[in-house]
Amino acid sequence: MEAQAVELCFYSTLTMLGLLQTEGYARTIFTARRPLLNEETIEQRVAVRLDRQQIFTHWPPPAVTAVIEESVLLRAIGGEQVQREQVHPTRKATDGIRRVRERQPTHHGSG
Repeated sequence: MEAQAVELCFYSTLTMLGLLQTEGYARTIFTARRPLLNEETIEQRVAVRLDRQQIFTHWPPPAVTAVIEESVLLRAIGGEQVQREQVHPTRKATDGIRRVRERQPTHHGSG
């Protein structure tokens, strides 16, 4: 169903959306998972997660609305390098797609 979608809408408060994760970020998520996964299972799950990104190569690409809690962008999952690759705005996986990126601030001032 996802592979044929014309529009995708997401809201994330804890981690980057699976469909938008880089290889390093996905590997970190699966490595930290409890109960622990063996290396083969981790590699299989990372490959499947990355394969899902093929939806972005379809023409026309799906419209994507992703509302991501600010804390997700600040949380250094996998360390600085992994996080830097994850939030870089020109990520290969999403190049050329029609998208609306929204950041949901963590703190709201009262005045």
